[in-house]
Amino acid sequence: MEDLFLRLYNNAVDFFNSSEWQHFKYTVKIISGTVIALCSIGIIILIKKIAEVIKTFDVFGKVNLKPEMEKMNISQESSEITKAWQRINEYINSENESDWKIAIIEADQILDNILTKANFPGKTFTEKLNQINAAEFPNINEILYAHKIRNNIVHEKNFKLVKDEAKKIIDIYKKTLEDLNAF
Repeated sequence: MEDLFLRLYNNAVDFFNSSEWQHFKYTVKIISGTVIALCSIGIIILIKKIAEVIKTFDVFGKVNLKPEMEKMNISQESSEITKAWQRINEYINSENESDWKIAIIEADQILDNILTKANFPGKTFTEKLNQINAAEFPNINEILYAHKIRNNIVHEKNFKLVKDEAKKIIDIYKKTLEDLNAF
């Protein structure tokens, strides 16, 4: 029995010292090194993709405003927005309630166009607004309120608007557009 174990031991030592085993170990090392290198590259790519997603979405799944707005060049449209805002100022300074309503509708449309061009997710303006991260856009609740007033103007035939409220709504849109450097 002792002779059997001794032979097995000697055969194992001879096998592990053989050139076949050394060649096998070398091949395994090459394959392992290649697999490790490819996995490392894959992990680096995955980390970069995850970082992009994290920059775009905060932990609550809301869209961060800055990365989206940086993708578009608002300054190209700044002169058009400035012209439109001059019309809005004329409407809001009128004594006619229907002009105030037009001012609010147009201001809302400007902001909607900016968010659409920045590829914000959502079919409607409200859906887009609901995706904005409050940390990036501190007055998001005011904007939602302003948009609600806009919806009341559009959908309620007899909706009444007082001038002070109309000016307040326009100021909300103006502050938002200024924060976006749209002027």
